[in-house]
Amino acid sequence: MKLAVFDFDGTLTARDSFFSFLIEYFSFSKIISGIIILLPVFIFYKLRWMNPDKAKEKVIRYFFTGQNIYSVKKFSSDFSASKIPALITERGNACLKKYKDNNFKIVILSASLEVYLKPWCDSQGFECIATQLKIENEKFTGDIDGHNCRGNEKLIRLKEKYDLGSFEEIHSFGNSRSDKPFMSVANHSFYRTLPV
Repeated sequence: MKLAVFDFDGTLTARDSFFSFLIEYFSFSKIISGIIILLPVFIFYKLRWMNPDKAKEKVIRYFFTGQNIYSVKKFSSDFSASKIPALITERGNACLKKYKDNNFKIVILSASLEVYLKPWCDSQGFECIATQLKIENEKFTGDIDGHNCRGNEKLIRLKEKYDLGSFEEIHSFGNSRSDKPFMSVANHSFYRTLPV
């Protein structure tokens, strides 16, 4: 069996799906207040004074703490069907189709949230490994369950799910330095390019 592992945001898409989801799900007033309250986080992140994982944790905590899981999951299902296809570039779609037609097992390995990415992956017949949110009493706590699926964590999660040595070929696709760890285990790596 052959394996194709794709990063999602920036590799298959032209825009960030996480912020697209926030804008679609939360009210205008919640978004505006979030921008104001989280402004120092955004500034520190842009200046590289704050770790990307820490910045993401603060954004998730502000928006998701106390959110009902069923409401979020219902919206996520709709978002994955109506919005995610529009985020994926024409070249991204063509590349996915090429690998699907060539009988590769396709894995989407992303720091995006599993809650909205997995429904889309399921609908396409792809596997999904992504950032999970902690749940207690049918509500999101505002914390990440485990670690943000980024950098070395991507490789750790990939190895936890698959015996990589069992694949005759592994192709990997990414667009940032944080993708390099998982791309290093592939026979063929495509950095900031998608073959079609």
